[in-house]
Amino acid sequence: MRYWKFAVGSLLMSIMLMASLYADAQGTITKNDAGKTTGVIRWLSSSRVYEVASAGVTVTIKPEEVQTIDVEKPADLDKVAGLCQAGQYQSVIPSLEKIIEKYAMLQWDMPAGAMLATAYNKSGQAQKAADMCKKLTNGRPEALGTTADFVSAFWDSLRLSKQTVEMEKQLNLAISSGSKESCAVAYVKRGDLYKDKGDLKAALVDGYLRTVLMFENVKEIQPEALFKTANCFEEMKQPAQADRWRKKLMADYPQSSYIKQFGTP
Repeated sequence: MRYWKFAVGSLLMSIMLMASLYADAQGTITKNDAGKTTGVIRWLSSSRVYEVASAGVTVTIKPEEVQTIDVEKPADLDKVAGLCQAGQYQSVIPSLEKIIEKYAMLQWDMPAGAMLATAYNKSGQAQKAADMCKKLTNGRPEALGTTADFVSAFWDSLRLSKQTVEMEKQLNLAISSGSKESCAVAYVKRGDLYKDKGDLKAALVDGYLRTVLMFENVKEIQPEALFKTANCFEEMKQPAQADRWRKKLMADYPQSSYIKQFGTP
């Protein structure tokens, strides 16, 4: 009976989330000449232009004319994020797919894409995650250099789907010319590749510990880097070092979900 109530509750939540996603995407496009156009914004992938409809008038704007786009945040994105954090990955996939479809090239597709890639990865669908990420970044190379959450999930999907050549290419590019945030994430993911090969020392020196020491100000990647540093030292039979970095994680990031994962690879 308890399971049935939980299943029905999850179904109702999914229906409510899905229904709310069909509302129009209201926003404003500011052009390079400082002109502003406000209305319902859609990205037309076939012709690669933005369409803005307001008061019965529709105009199109080319991407190269756009300076900024400001679109209202999807009403239920925070609820979906909460479900992701709670580990309810299967239940959020349909909603996130709809957000990405509706908000294509409209600023919220990348945060939703990061969550969807994680949900796919955690649900054993890494290939699907990789395909989705490639589609989102097609024609948007800047996405691989500025969005830490997204590239982290993207690179995880490449590793899990055994696309290591493509992954290494992207990591090298991020390290050589990406933002500080994407560079920090790239070193952690490089550590994962070394660890997969059984080279724990390289995973530390050129991956996890490097990130901990050189990118301390990139807060969003530090919990993962500290967690993997501690686990790596544990596997290397250096308990004192493992304990040192474990304590740092618990002291500096007491709310991190990684704390609950100690003892797992």
